[in-house]
This record gives sequence, structure tokens and C-alpha cells, in this order.
Amino acid sequence: MEPKETVEYVDEGELTPRFVKTVVAITAAFLVVGGIVTYYVTFVLLGF
Repeated sequence: MEPKETVEYVDEGELTPRFVKTVVAITAAFLVVGGIVTYYVTFVLLGF
């Protein structure tokens, strides 16, 4: 009984961090892409 409960608890514990990591990764990707686009657009505007 205890091992099964522990395994289920661990699975639930693993799902949350994975979800959080996914959200953080997506957010970071948007920030990086947004920063590159902003830098590129600014550079092009300054170039002109």
C-alpha cells in the first residue's frame, strides 16, 4: 500500500514541475525571440 501511494505521489509531484518547466521554457523562448526581434528591428531602424 505504502509504495503504491508513494509512487502515485511522486508521479503527481513530477507532473507539476514538468508543467512549470514547460511554461517557463515557453515564456523564456518568447522573451528571447521577442528580444532578438526587438534588437533586429531597432538595428534596422538605426541602420536607416
